[in-house]
Amino acid sequence: MKRVAPINIKLPNGSIVSTNLIGTIVFTSDFYLTDVLYFPQFSFNLVSIPKLTRNIHCTFLFDDTRCLIQAKHSQKMIGAAELQDGLYFLKTPLACIVHTPNLHCINNAKTMNLNKECTLWHMHFGHASHDKLIEIKKNFPCVSIDNSSDPCDVCFYAKQKRLPFSLSSHKSSKVFDLIHMDFWGPLAITSMSGFKYFLTIVDDKSRFTWVSLMKLKSEAASIIKSFVNLVQTQFNSKIKTIRSDNGREFLLKDFYNATSILH
Repeated sequence: MKRVAPINIKLPNGSIVSTNLIGTIVFTSDFYLTDVLYFPQFSFNLVSIPKLTRNIHCTFLFDDTRCLIQAKHSQKMIGAAELQDGLYFLKTPLACIVHTPNLHCINNAKTMNLNKECTLWHMHFGHASHDKLIEIKKNFPCVSIDNSSDPCDVCFYAKQKRLPFSLSSHKSSKVFDLIHMDFWGPLAITSMSGFKYFLTIVDDKSRFTWVSLMKLKSEAASIIKSFVNLVQTQFNSKIKTIRSDNGREFLLKDFYNATSILH
C-alpha cells in the first residue's frame, strides 16, 4: 500500500470515515482491484461494480444464488460470488496484496496463475502440442499458452507406446536360433522412392542386421515370410524363434505354426 492525501467516504448510515492508505489487490491474473482504499475499522470488504467494470472491462451476470464475473471480449469467467444474507460474497481465492507502489507482486501472481492456466488448457485439449495451441488461440483468444520449454511428463508416458525392454547379456549359441524384428514408421518425410516404413531384422548370435524398406505397413508380412525362406534356402538353416514387440504386423500365427517358429 501507499499513502495518499486523506480521502473521505460517506457511509450509508450518514457517517463519514477517512483514510490515506491505498493499494492493489490481486485475485487472479485476470481479476484484480486497483486503487483500493484501506479502512481498518471496516469488518467487510466492499467492491464497486462500476469501477471494476471500467478497470478490467468485465461484465456481471446475476441470478438468485450467485454472480458470475466474465471478461467482456473473451466471455471467460474470471470470478464468482455467492449470495449470502442479501450480499454477494466473492469466492475467488486471494492471490496477493500489494504493499508497495510497484507491481512486482502483481506480476509474480500473474505468472503463477498464468502457468497453471496454460497447463489446464494443455490438458483440456488432450495434451495438444504447442503448435496446435497456437492455432487454437487464433480463433479463441481466451486460450492461454505457455512459451516455456518445460516438457509435460504425461505427454512422454502417453505418447510412448511401450516401455523399453530390460537390458540382457544373453546371446544365442547358434546363428538363426533367435531373430529380433522391429517395425518402424511412418517417417515424417517420405523417401524419394516413396518408402515411409522399414523393418529391422537382427540375428541374436552374429548381430547381423537386415533392413527392409516399405511403402505400406501391409508389406511386413510378406517380408517376414520371404526372410524365413531366405534362411532356409541360402543358409541351409532354420529360424527357431522370432522375438518382436507383438505388434499387429507380426501376428502371423498360421505361418509360425506351419514353419515351427516360436513367437
